[in-house]
Amino acid sequence: MNPHAFHRGQVSTEYTMLLSALLLVLVVVLVVMMSLFAQQSSVAQQRLADHAVVVLAASAQEVWVGGPGAQAKVAVELPSTFDPSRSAIYNRTIQLYLSGWGDVSRATPFNVSGYWPSKPGLFYAVMQNNNTSVVIRPSGGLYVNATSLYLSEPQGGLNTTSLLFVNQASVSYDIAVQSACPYNRSSADTQCTITPFPSTLASGASQTVNVQIISSEVGLRSGYYRLVATPPVESGLWVEETIIPITLRVD
Repeated sequence: MNPHAFHRGQVSTEYTMLLSALLLVLVVVLVVMMSLFAQQSSVAQQRLADHAVVVLAASAQEVWVGGPGAQAKVAVELPSTFDPSRSAIYNRTIQLYLSGWGDVSRATPFNVSGYWPSKPGLFYAVMQNNNTSVVIRPSGGLYVNATSLYLSEPQGGLNTTSLLFVNQASVSYDIAVQSACPYNRSSADTQCTITPFPSTLASGASQTVNVQIISSEVGLRSGYYRLVATPPVESGLWVEETIIPITLRVD
């Protein structure tokens, strides 16, 4: 046998074995990384779901304490693995089911009833105390693109921001606003305006409004806008109330 040919064959075999070992290590590393990514994604989904049920349970508690007729509307983000067909709101439990994970739930000391939206993502939950339970359901009407406002301005300055209203219901809404302007010592310190404010919003219509606040007093204070959307009585829909907290800082 040619010793040089034998040597070349041995080197080729060793090279192939080394390459195979490197490929095996690479595959193992990729599998481990994908497993870690999947675990992190699953944990993130679970945390988002846990936050959702905590927010709903806390808001439902406030509505229950408020007595018959009390209402609230809160924004909740549902994870992408949310399964509406296996989630429920019943008896004294707010239960949210995640595909590939299981149940995430919160118990309440009072009866709750209602239903979840049909898909994941951001939704507004409307709650009402009907004297026997707190009914929780997706909002059927007025959508607002902000859940709160934070404004900062110099003393005597004017701060303007915008809000988008969208009527997602199949009927028109009469719109009214109630405000608690974030003044410091007296209402003369601060002036709040919303323009142009729609008195009626047709089904599917949208309206962008400008919120303007001017203040002569330095400090940090809070207020809110309460938007009330009233549907026709014959529609059977509830009156929708959306509260938008305002934080104003004046330097």
